[in-house]
Amino acid sequence: MKKFILIIFFCILISCGNREKEVIIEDIDDVSFHQENKKNPEKAQLMARIAYELNRENYKEAEKYFLKVAKYDKTAYVSIADMYYEHIDENEGKKRYEIAFEKGNKKAGTILGMIAEDNNDYKKAEEWYKKSLDKENVLGYKSFATFLYKTNRKNEAEKYFIEAGNRKDADSMLDLIKIYYMKKDNEKLKYWQDKILNTKEIFRFDDEANDLLEYSLSKDRMDKEFFELYIKGEESILKKDYDTAEKYFLQMEKLKKEGILYTADFYYRFKDEKEKGMEKYKKAYENGLKKAAVFIGIIEHRNRNIDEAKKWYRIAANAGYTDSQIYLAQILEEEGYKLESFDLYLKAAELKDYRAIKYLLKYYYREKKLKEIKEWVDVVKNSTKLKNYNEGQSGRIKQYEKFLNEATAINKKQ
Repeated sequence: MKKFILIIFFCILISCGNREKEVIIEDIDDVSFHQENKKNPEKAQLMARIAYELNRENYKEAEKYFLKVAKYDKTAYVSIADMYYEHIDENEGKKRYEIAFEKGNKKAGTILGMIAEDNNDYKKAEEWYKKSLDKENVLGYKSFATFLYKTNRKNEAEKYFIEAGNRKDADSMLDLIKIYYMKKDNEKLKYWQDKILNTKEIFRFDDEANDLLEYSLSKDRMDKEFFELYIKGEESILKKDYDTAEKYFLQMEKLKKEGILYTADFYYRFKDEKEKGMEKYKKAYENGLKKAAVFIGIIEHRNRNIDEAKKWYRIAANAGYTDSQIYLAQILEEEGYKLESFDLYLKAAELKDYRAIKYLLKYYYREKKLKEIKEWVDVVKNSTKLKNYNEGQSGRIKQYEKFLNEATAINKKQ
C-alpha cells in the first residue's frame, strides 16, 4: 500500500505526480519552482522552506509551512497526511487524509480506500473508492477497478479500467488486454493493444509493461501459454493465494527460461523468501538473461553494497536497460563522475525513459539552452511507448512549453 501513498509536496503543489517506494525531495532549481516564483513568490518561498525542513526531517516545522501553503493550494493537506502516515503516526495520518478529502482532494479518498483494503475492511474500502471517483483522479478509477477485480466483480471492474485506460493509463490498458486475452475477445483485445502502442505521452508505461504487451501480441504457441500462466499467477497474487500463484510461476519457468525472472520476482517481493528470490535472479543471469542484473543491482543497492550494485548496474546498463543506466548515473554523479553520469542519462533518454529526459531538461534549463529544451520537450510530446511518465509530469512539460514561449517572445523583442 505504502508505495502508492507517497505523494510528496512538490509533486502535489506543482502537479508533478505520484512517487513510489520512497520520499525524494525534488531539487527546487527547476522550471516548476521558477515559474511558481514568477506567479506567486510567497508560495514559492514557502515551498523552498518546506523542502529544507523535510530534508532535515523536521516534520513539525514542515507542517507549519504546509498549512501556510494550503491557503494557495488545498493539495497541501494531502502532503501533510502523507508526511504523518509515513513518518509520524499512521492513525494521525489517516485522520489527516480525511481532512484532505473534506477539503476536496479526491486522491485522499483513494488512499483511504487502499488503507482500508490493506486492513481487509472491504466494505469501508469500497465506500472510499466510490467517494473518490473523479475524472481528474485516474488513480481512483484504477484502484477501484483492481479492487473489484480482486473481489470477483470482473464485469464491474472492466468499466473502471476503461475509464482509466481512456485517460492514458498504461496499467489499466494492460489490465484490459489481459481480460480480453483470457476472454478471447479479439476485437477488444486488438483495440487496447493498438491504443497502448499508439498513445502519445502515455502514463505509467515501463519495461515490464512492454514485455507483457509483447507476449500478448505474439503468435508463438509457447508465448501464448506463457502469458496465460502469468495472468493466472498474477490473479492469484491479487487474491493473496500465494500457493496457487507459485504453481503457475513454476510452470512458466519450465516453459521458458524467461519464467525464472518472474519466479524470482514472486519469491522476493510477494512470498518474502528473499534468499530464494536472489538465487533465482542469479540463475536467470546465468541462463543469459541480462535483465536479471537490473534486479540484482537494485537489491545490492538497497543493502548498501554500492560496489556490487555498480557492477550489476553496469552489466544491465550496457545491455540497454534504462533502470540500471539511471541508477548507475545517480551513483556516479554522487561520486563526482559527472561526464560518465551524464552520458548514461543521455543513453536512457534516447531510449525514451522520461526520468532521464527530466534530468536533461533540468540541466538544459539551468544552462538556458533553449534548442535542447525544445528538442526533448518534443520527444516527450510526440513519443509513443514513453517510459516512466505520468499525469503530473505532463504538467511539468507544459511549464517547459510556457518557458519556451516566453523566452522566444523575449528574443523576438530584442
